[in-house]
Amino acid sequence: MKNWPRNLSPFAIAWLVLSIAPLARAETISATALHIDGQPIAGRLIALTNDEVILDTDTTQQSLSFDDLMSITFDVPLRDKKNDVTIYLADGGRLFAQLLDSDDDAIMVRTWWGESITLPFDALAGVKLVDTDNFSESAQLFSDALDKPLPGHDVLITRSKDKAKVMRGRLATLGESEGRFVFSERERLFKREKIFGIVFAGIRQTIINPGIRVDFVDGSSIYSQVTKLDKKQLHLETRIAGKLSHPIKFSLPIDLVKKIKFYSRRIVYISDLSPLDEKIEGRIHKPWPLRRDRSVAMHPLRLGGIEYEKGLGVHSRTRISFDVSKAYERFVSTIGLDDSVAPRGSVVFQVFGDDKVIFDSGLVHGSDPSSLVSVDISSVKVLTLLVDYGDEIDLADHADWAGARLIKKPSRLENSTNTQ
Repeated sequence: MKNWPRNLSPFAIAWLVLSIAPLARAETISATALHIDGQPIAGRLIALTNDEVILDTDTTQQSLSFDDLMSITFDVPLRDKKNDVTIYLADGGRLFAQLLDSDDDAIMVRTWWGESITLPFDALAGVKLVDTDNFSESAQLFSDALDKPLPGHDVLITRSKDKAKVMRGRLATLGESEGRFVFSERERLFKREKIFGIVFAGIRQTIINPGIRVDFVDGSSIYSQVTKLDKKQLHLETRIAGKLSHPIKFSLPIDLVKKIKFYSRRIVYISDLSPLDEKIEGRIHKPWPLRRDRSVAMHPLRLGGIEYEKGLGVHSRTRISFDVSKAYERFVSTIGLDDSVAPRGSVVFQVFGDDKVIFDSGLVHGSDPSSLVSVDISSVKVLTLLVDYGDEIDLADHADWAGARLIKKPSRLENSTNTQ
């Protein structure tokens, strides 16, 4: 090494190495990875590639494949969003940005971290031009249009609390202060200050292989692939469904990322499977139907303040069976009484493997914290989930199998990959 002193003693060299090591470590970011089996792994981010995360856990360095992870959350503070517009991407992502002038059939934005990006209309579901929902009627019309886009027609919505107008046609341009919209076979100029938002035509497409979802510290998120982590700069690439033939690229400091959600090929969610058998009973109440990815009362699944995208919402007494054919390694779920009824309710959660009890929660009350179930099902043909009555019959027994999932055996994953 250039200019390295040649007369240092071994003790001095060791002291220098120990002194420098904490400085290098301080440049990394603390993070907690969540394994697909539900176990957290805390450490400091060393590297992030397009298929693995490397964490320093103080005792060792761990290389974790994306297929072995649910998520990784970084120890960085959230920030208030400072956005000019909200961009709703066609693949379900959302980005806060500043609108710039651009050419036809595309918008140009400056991201909140300072990067200028061109987004073709194909890549967009909608653009909300105000940072407020004070225009109640406009906000509702915009939300409805996003949920049910019109084939062949863009929708322009004016700003108003109670007299908003909706125009159907085609957006030609959208710039920093004005745009052009074609309706009634005429192209007309509009001032941005008069418009609440634009929803683009088309049918939203479900992402088949989303790779990852990156959640930023301001609450925005994009679906993408990681291309590389260069020192502290994270490079992402996203190909949004539609007519795009080229990826949209993002580059940003890693400390602006709050969480990365992985879509492991080893996971199959119970809520996506058809049951082999289902039996629902009620003592005082009529039987409540099973809900997929919602609570039994049709709210988001929520336990201990945490919202879960996937899972089952059930009421006591519900017994449901699935054919798993010895194809999976583990069953994993977070269980408890949904936050919407806590601290009321009491139930018992049980998991059966071929009619043999392999997990029993004992009595669970609405005041109890949620808990993790993780059981070996490698030799199980039929998996059965039971929520039974507790000590209050079936009052307020809104039970959640939150994040309920089957984990494929690695050999099964390799075989399925090789046959594609």
